Amino acid sequence: MVKYLSFVLVLCALFINSGTQAQSYITSTIYQTQYVSPANLNPTLSGSNPDAIPGIIENNESATRGQTPYRVTGIVVSNPRRSVQRSSAYQVYIQSSNNPWEGTMVHCNAADTANPNIDFWNNFIVGNQVEIIGHVGLFQGDNQIFLNNTLTSPPIVNLLGTATVPSAVTLAIDTFMNKIGVNQVINRAGEKYEGMYVQFNNVLVASVTGPTSGRYNITFQDPVTGAQIKFADRSGRFRNGTTAANGMALNPSFNPTPLAGQIISHVRGFITEVTESGNQTYRIAPWEDSDLGTPVGAFPIINNVKRNPVVSNSTSNTTITANITTAIGTITGATLYYAAGAGAMTYSSVSMTDIGGGKWQGVIPMATNNTAKGIDSIVKYYISAINSSSNTSVFPSTAPTLSAAYKVLDGGITKIRDIQYTPFSNKSSLFWGDTIPAANINIANCIVTGTENAANIGYVFLQQGTSPWSGIRLYKDAANPLGHLNLGDNVTINQNAYIFESGGMTIMRVYNTITPASTGNPLPPFYNMNSKIDSLVGSSTPKLWAEQYESMLVELTSQHLIDMDADATGINTSNTNFGEIAIYSNPSAAVGVRAKPRENTSAAQTYVNTNFNLGTTFPYFRGLLFESFSAYKIIARDDNDMSFVLSLIDETATETALGQNYPNPATYSTQIDFSLTKPAQAQLTVYDLTGKLIATLVNQNLGTGKYTVTFDASILPTGTYIYQLRTGEKVITKQMAITH
Repeated sequence: MVKYLSFVLVLCALFINSGTQAQSYITSTIYQTQYVSPANLNPTLSGSNPDAIPGIIENNESATRGQTPYRVTGIVVSNPRRSVQRSSAYQVYIQSSNNPWEGTMVHCNAADTANPNIDFWNNFIVGNQVEIIGHVGLFQGDNQIFLNNTLTSPPIVNLLGTATVPSAVTLAIDTFMNKIGVNQVINRAGEKYEGMYVQFNNVLVASVTGPTSGRYNITFQDPVTGAQIKFADRSGRFRNGTTAANGMALNPSFNPTPLAGQIISHVRGFITEVTESGNQTYRIAPWEDSDLGTPVGAFPIINNVKRNPVVSNSTSNTTITANITTAIGTITGATLYYAAGAGAMTYSSVSMTDIGGGKWQGVIPMATNNTAKGIDSIVKYYISAINSSSNTSVFPSTAPTLSAAYKVLDGGITKIRDIQYTPFSNKSSLFWGDTIPAANINIANCIVTGTENAANIGYVFLQQGTSPWSGIRLYKDAANPLGHLNLGDNVTINQNAYIFESGGMTIMRVYNTITPASTGNPLPPFYNMNSKIDSLVGSSTPKLWAEQYESMLVELTSQHLIDMDADATGINTSNTNFGEIAIYSNPSAAVGVRAKPRENTSAAQTYVNTNFNLGTTFPYFRGLLFESFSAYKIIARDDNDMSFVLSLIDETATETALGQNYPNPATYSTQIDFSLTKPAQAQLTVYDLTGKLIATLVNQNLGTGKYTVTFDASILPTGTYIYQLRTGEKVITKQMAITH
């Protein structure tokens, strides 16, 4: 009888589990969904590292991100009708208390707001205590709960009653972001307040820019420590032109108030985390109008700083003009500080003159320019201004440690290096934001090394010789067509040129057609970066050694493919379809140099997955040194920039065979064809006559068909080599000759 009852109980348990398995969930707290172990909270950890992952995800989501439903209880602390629809979804914040780790964002797809099992608009009212079931996951480092619309029982959202709304937690900005001047590294000590309602008191509105597509960029700063944090316009009260959410009028004509330079009594909002220029950063998202306090003071605002002349010389003065204003009171004085030499830290000064209309002017004497010419031709300067409230501001905000600067060039600009070179860690051109007059620029013998051709890199690059700082990218748009330029064209830049920075790259914009002086010229040789390969790895630290080869033809040799999707992060591990790979000299390395086979390849990740395989050895990978999102990348202009490329030319084959390379003897590039009658693990390798492995051209599972491999043999000495196709059932060997 006991055995029978046990059997029945087991059957019942199995029946219950089989019927509820799809509806099972884990009961949790907000604290558990947010808490991160101290080992993952290095105080100043930055970049796209997979840090700040809650332990509950580490323990239960390691195999498949966001698959386990969690049941969580919290108090609604934000009105979701303020939420601006983002990625077809609305957000609402809930908290358990105002203690650390007790707040989070709840994410609801727009299509699910009317789901009666969610009843989004009626359940998520400020002060309601709700029980929700959802997936715990990450978006750009922000821990969130995604409502699980696949569940039907119990309700996805269950209203438990009402509760006291937790008050905002008063903190300092440097809880989240370090002081300015140190690359604004994120402070992981602030992670415990992510998703919570916080308040900063007596905050300087450091800058307001926009609107761009109705959106403003606002930066708040602690006037004492200098720490800065940007705002996030998650609420429609702070985004111009947004539409109403579920019938609630938002703020279709938001105009930032207070203004830049004012000190406001407070700013309140929810802490969120985003990815910005490849790095993680915290932001604060005000929700209601009262979250921005009233002005209690102001600092001078210094902007629109200009030089005359733009290209200075050693035989004349340089005039510095700036707009200097204050939102409250008046500007009572301004001083211009200057020093000769990039390394100088002792500044001379001169009082600036108010020339009307908010403009102030100061003069750097000819003697300083002449002294700089004898050092390194660089003059540093910065501006300090004071208002009637006795508040002082400086431009740049990092001065005097990192000042503005210009070059002294008596002969005008004759080299790309004159524009590209900088000794400073920000890596920006000293002519950033300047329009160089045609009378001051004459850069001759620039060779086109990249073109707009879709089969090439898709951008026009120029290189003048082989010395460092000799490459630059040209700007293209409908008003600046550059499609007529071809590889090997010799051009001269002798017209007005505007210089700007984009994604870390220095870019030159010209306004008139560039006519080549000659065509078909040999391209500069590729600069081998093997000896400094580590200067190309990583994104968080400025690497000035690599910067000098930006926009130039470079190569890495004897590299291994260690990552098939290098632009994916540890948080977002899905293919991101940018087609970037990582290569490195050590095949076991975890991180390598970002590389991309052709910038304009459509369905780029599919192209990589089809043509490459982990562990592949590149005898060389060549291209133009690119920079975006603070990471250096070598972008191959076409297939010839890679030592081999595998392509499927026909999906049918009558025999497993290896063709004779063509041409043979090969001088530079040669083509090797092979075919497979059935799917197989195919390996195509090249050896010298001693049996030493020279290159692994193919090492991957391939389907039935005819294939071709383009192999550039120019790196190999003249001689005879063996190449071999190995499948599961065949080994075929042939010889190739290389001559130079």
